[in-house]
Amino acid sequence: MNDLNMLNDKELAVLIVSYIGRIDKLQNEISLYIRRAKRDKRHEEVIREEYKTIKYELRRYAHSSSLSKNRENYASFSIKKRTFIEYIEKAATKGFTIPCNRKIDLRFHSSVDDARCERIDQWSFERYMDFIKNK
Repeated sequence: MNDLNMLNDKELAVLIVSYIGRIDKLQNEISLYIRRAKRDKRHEEVIREEYKTIKYELRRYAHSSSLSKNRENYASFSIKKRTFIEYIEKAATKGFTIPCNRKIDLRFHSSVDDARCERIDQWSFERYMDFIKNK
């Protein structure tokens, strides 16, 4: 896992698009599970594992970026880079708040949705994709 401040704007945008896709897929899988359209032990394990993986990756990135803000000149980062880092920090703090071993239900789903909705405050998925293509 790279330190966020070592990535350029395009690499950060690619990372965020990856997380948006993974979070959207996870949310869809949780919805299927809750609606009983796809409910078995294996599916539950896959959901829990992906939830745990994303949760800890986002938290590590957020922790790493908060440390770099304290020791480096954060103000010298581009506005895009600061926006990308803030997205990851907000997704880490507002989303994925339910313990990984909790029952998969609407609260579990809402925890993922909280991380997903953070991109609305910043940029849309399409805007991230446009940035990647045009850079």
